[in-house]
Amino acid sequence: MEWITIAAIFLGPIAAVQVQKFIERTTAEKDERRFIFKTLMRTRGNPTSRDHVDALNMIQFTFSNNTEADSAVRRKWEIYLNHLNIPYPINESEASQWDWNSKQRRCSTDLLMVLAKAFDYPIDEEHINRFYAPMALVKESVEIPAIREHVLKLLQGNGVLKTHTTLVRRNPGDSYASGQL
Repeated sequence: MEWITIAAIFLGPIAAVQVQKFIERTTAEKDERRFIFKTLMRTRGNPTSRDHVDALNMIQFTFSNNTEADSAVRRKWEIYLNHLNIPYPINESEASQWDWNSKQRRCSTDLLMVLAKAFDYPIDEEHINRFYAPMALVKESVEIPAIREHVLKLLQGNGVLKTHTTLVRRNPGDSYASGQL
C-alpha cells in the first residue's frame, strides 16, 4: 500500500504537468486556427494583402488533422489556391476579368463558409460577401501597381517621363524676352 502512495506522490505532479501541456497545445492550435479564419474574414475584401496571403499559406499546416472538418477546409483551400495560381487576365477582355474575379470570390466564400462551419460560427454567404471597402482604398490598390510598373520602366530605360514646363513671371512688369526671371 505504501508503494501506491509513493507512486502517487511522484507521478501526480508529472501527470498534472503533462495534462497542462496537452491543454496548452490544444488551446494554441485552436487559437491559431481561429486567427487564420479571422484574418481571412478581415482581409476578404483585399485578397492580395500580405495578411491574407500569409493566412492562406498556413492552412495546409494548421488544418492537417485527419478529421472531416480539416479535410473539407483543405479541399476548399486547394480549389481556391488552384484558381489563384491562374494568371489574372489583365490583357484580356473585361468579361474574362469579370469571370476570373467572380470565381475568386466564389472560391474565397466557399473556403470561409467551411471554416465558419468548422468553428460553429453562425455565418452565411451574405455575411461573408458583405464587407467595407472604401473607394479610396480600391483606387489605391489599382494605382500603386500602375505607379510601380511605370517607375520600373523608367529605371530600366524603357519608359518615358512626360514633363510640362511653365514660365512664371516674378513681377507683372517682368518680361520673358529680356531673360530676367
